[in-house]
Amino acid sequence: MTGVDRGKAKSSATEARIVDRSGPGRFTTTLVLQDPAGQRWVWHSRRNRKGLDPEPAHRVARTRPRHALLINPGSVTWWISVLFTIGSALFAVGSGSALFGTLLPTASGRTFFAGSIFFTSAAYLQLLEVVNEPDALTQKRPRTALWRWEPHKIGWWSAVVQLVGTLLFNMNTFEAMRTLSPI
Repeated sequence: MTGVDRGKAKSSATEARIVDRSGPGRFTTTLVLQDPAGQRWVWHSRRNRKGLDPEPAHRVARTRPRHALLINPGSVTWWISVLFTIGSALFAVGSGSALFGTLLPTASGRTFFAGSIFFTSAAYLQLLEVVNEPDALTQKRPRTALWRWEPHKIGWWSAVVQLVGTLLFNMNTFEAMRTLSPI
């Protein structure tokens, strides 16, 4: 989308009325908006969280090209994927070494604990992304926050549940690091 198109998308979507909404349960994850000129736009909560504008409805059905490897260290999304990947790799190393007995049990435990730290960091970045996403209709970004109570958002619930799960996993892997035995 060119700069002119992006500006038009923002202003058109901002002045639009909601034609349809959908999502699981009482949560809204997709809006169909119609601007005063009659053009329809589709807003998705995930695209909004990533800082992307609503799309013209006629383009939504098309398949978007995917890049095999997108490297963008300036993107929070990129860091989330890197941290989850590193954590997963450490879990694989810890599992393999425990399975094949190549490391001492305490070394495997340390490897699992290190992986859990990367997972928790990625989960927190997901929450940070959700609480700082722009408003669905106005596209205004809230003041940057490290935490915000937003139980009306399904993305917030998803990020909070995952973060709590990773914190509990940190506690489990820390304990296992101290008590893991070869038997």
